[in-house]
Amino acid sequence: MPTKQKSRGAKKGAKTQTKVVVKTGVKTSTLVALAWAVAFASMGMAASAVTPTPAKHLIGSFTETVHVLQSDYIASTNPTHIKTHKVKREGRFAFYIQTAKKSAQVKNRRYAFSLINYPQGSEPANNTTVPSSATITQLARRAQWGIATKLSWTPPTAQRTSYVDIIGFTGVANSRGQVVQADDYAIIRLKLQEPETPSARNTISVVKNIAFADRNSSNPTGVANQTNVKIASFIIQGSRSEAVDITRVALKDAPNGPVVGANFQNLKIMRNNTPIGHTIGTLNNGVSTNPYTFDPSPALRIARDESFIVDVYADIKSNPTTSATLLNPVIAVDAIYATGFDTGSDSSNESDVNLQTGYIVNNGTLRVTVDANTPVSQQLVMGSTRVPLATFQITAGIAEPVNLDEIVISDLLRGEARDLATLKNIRLVDEQGAQMGTTIGSLYAIGSSTAFARFNFVNGPETIAAGQTKRFTVEADITNFLESGVPKTGQQHQIFLAAYDYDPQTSGNQPSIRASGAASGASLGQNAITYGEQESVNTGQHANTMTIYRTKLGLRWAADTPSRAVNGASEQTVAKIVVSNTANVGSYDATLITLDVTLNGTFRHTEPRRVRAYKDAIVSANQVAENTWAAGSTYEGSTGFESSNRIFNDTLIAAGASRTFIITADTTDATINSRLTVRVNQGQVVWSDGILTNIKEVNSIPLSPEVQTLTY
Repeated sequence: MPTKQKSRGAKKGAKTQTKVVVKTGVKTSTLVALAWAVAFASMGMAASAVTPTPAKHLIGSFTETVHVLQSDYIASTNPTHIKTHKVKREGRFAFYIQTAKKSAQVKNRRYAFSLINYPQGSEPANNTTVPSSATITQLARRAQWGIATKLSWTPPTAQRTSYVDIIGFTGVANSRGQVVQADDYAIIRLKLQEPETPSARNTISVVKNIAFADRNSSNPTGVANQTNVKIASFIIQGSRSEAVDITRVALKDAPNGPVVGANFQNLKIMRNNTPIGHTIGTLNNGVSTNPYTFDPSPALRIARDESFIVDVYADIKSNPTTSATLLNPVIAVDAIYATGFDTGSDSSNESDVNLQTGYIVNNGTLRVTVDANTPVSQQLVMGSTRVPLATFQITAGIAEPVNLDEIVISDLLRGEARDLATLKNIRLVDEQGAQMGTTIGSLYAIGSSTAFARFNFVNGPETIAAGQTKRFTVEADITNFLESGVPKTGQQHQIFLAAYDYDPQTSGNQPSIRASGAASGASLGQNAITYGEQESVNTGQHANTMTIYRTKLGLRWAADTPSRAVNGASEQTVAKIVVSNTANVGSYDATLITLDVTLNGTFRHTEPRRVRAYKDAIVSANQVAENTWAAGSTYEGSTGFESSNRIFNDTLIAAGASRTFIITADTTDATINSRLTVRVNQGQVVWSDGILTNIKEVNSIPLSPEVQTLTY
């Protein structure tokens, strides 16, 4: 909705009048348009319409919602005039209702106006209403386009900026001039503000850069002995009237804290990583005396209404006097000296600005956790090489980079045979696949159930940047069966990083991680390394358990396993499952001892029905199992091929080979829209690697998809 404004200038002391016409986008010949004209007399304040305010406009027979668009009102900016009225500050406002119809139509109707003053920052609460009204009995001068009334309002002395609502309404007046029926109203909101003096518009401003957060114990400034540390940041905002040249930046010690020199040295300021002035090596230490001044050469030009960021850097002393204490603030701005580029006038700002809170710690920290992508528990085949056993992550705190000097991984042994000989050539590998440290030939035993491997980074430490995470994977070769000499298989290995002490049999604490601060040089002790996600609970970080066999089985659905609409039959194929024996060092066979499936049918048997299992093909010679379901029952639960009175015929599967097992069921009783589902659960497959004869885990269960469905 367009807003048109007209202004007429005046001589000194005369009124400055601005007219704002609000249009609704409908032809003015048929719709009344509401207009306000606001005259500011002897006030020295400027006004501008702020956020568009909806107003109900009910004049004549038309109803429209109008919005006041943003406009700027310019009052007198004569410095003498402003100075005189900073004390008195009395405002007189004249309001005009202007219609597109003949003025006679609004004659003898009462118009009421009120000012609602919203103090800045408290809108709309705590407002003051200043009512005023008048009955119009005659047309104003130049009357065809308007009828006028005036009211006066004095803004509060301490309030430099006000938000004012001007509310006008008309109604039917009685014989005494009182409104007895109000039938229309409209609102316009103005922002009234004293004009700034030319000198104020020409002054630069300085504010703390909130994008650089205050520091604390969780987010420290840095550590003892750390160099080139960013300790504070601020923003210089240019003049509103012209470009300025900054000739000096002055910082100073905190007004209520330790002097900068107590904790820092080599102070410098930077703009976009470019130094401003020279580095100040020796700082105030004791009683604060002179400010720290930085003189750019040449002067820094900052365009009108532009801004830039200045960062403050320093070296932290090796023995800061106030470590582990809030420095509030760490440093302050004393003054920014500048000159107007066009006028040569002084644009300096000598207001003090406290900058960020600082916090110094003695050394960095580490957090040790199991990585989310650590390998899942699984069966490992003897003779395999470079098998991932566990993945960990170590995160450095933000105080400083950390150097890893040594990592000791531990192994918790379980299972049928707790023998260290099944693992060899243990390595640490980072995210890029690069090996960390040397290869450890074998584990070192601690008692009968724990072992460890120590990795010293003799060619230089592994460095983790401040606030960054390093992930590494523990890999090992699995010894083949003949080489290992173990009497049994099924050994279980769970790799972990012990919290603080990986060797309790040796006196004193033996830390799993030995590290030091890259900046401070301090050794990270027990209190600086956290194991786990919780600060107060430190426990060893355990990866998943791996189990070792001579070979292993894998299961999958055959490509032609049924999963579709079918008709019932006396011996219907309901599942086809491929069982594979992985290739292995030694070419060891695997034996399938039991293969059960879980059935779930929605139809009931009218007489006993059989479920059978075949290997390779459906011929009687290849049948390996059978079970009968009673009349009146439904297919629900495991097929139960192996029990006290039923036998699943053991089936040999050669190394690197596979065999297909076919499950059939009598579905004669299936009716239209009946369903039968088939799945394989963990524990329903029993097999042997030639040494152990009762292995009930298979890595590939559950199958994908988990369930096959037949519909009838």
